Amino acid sequence: QLQRLLKDNPSLQARLEEFIADAYIDSVLVAAKETGMEESAFPAQYPYTQEDLLNPEFYPGLEH
Repeated sequence: QLQRLLKDNPSLQARLEEFIADAYIDSVLVAAKETGMEESAFPAQYPYTQEDLLNPEFYPGLEH
């Protein structure tokens, strides 16, 4: 879905790093709450690259 969104809206590519960082912060907060773990237990920054995120082969166990 993300690849399609970027294809349809190429101007979003320039802000992808910002979107990833914002989404990761929110995800850490949710994960910490759901698991009962401290936020500090998670990496401070998203540990993967844009290329990883956009690569469907990167996600093990997902049907392609």
